[in-house]
Amino acid sequence: MTPNDIQAICALAGFAALACLIRAAYALLQWSNARHLAQLDTEYRAFVMVEEAKRMRDWLRWEDDTLCGTFPNRAARDAALVAAHARHAAAEAAL
Repeated sequence: MTPNDIQAICALAGFAALACLIRAAYALLQWSNARHLAQLDTEYRAFVMVEEAKRMRDWLRWEDDTLCGTFPNRAARDAALVAAHARHAAAEAAL
């Protein structure tokens, strides 16, 4: 094996190593981008869940305040609230 052959083999090995490094850098950037998008998605879902809980809390407070004085006793009011919550859940499911 001549020195020129050894140089050619080393040059090919260098190019292969450079190609592997470029490919690894590209894969790292793709992974980082996917991780960032997943984090954004997680934060958005958490925000939506909190806002939905606040909306439901406000709706229940309004409904409770609206129905508060219209029933003769607490049992009748509670039964009406359960029925109203069931209607609301059915309406939300229909959306």
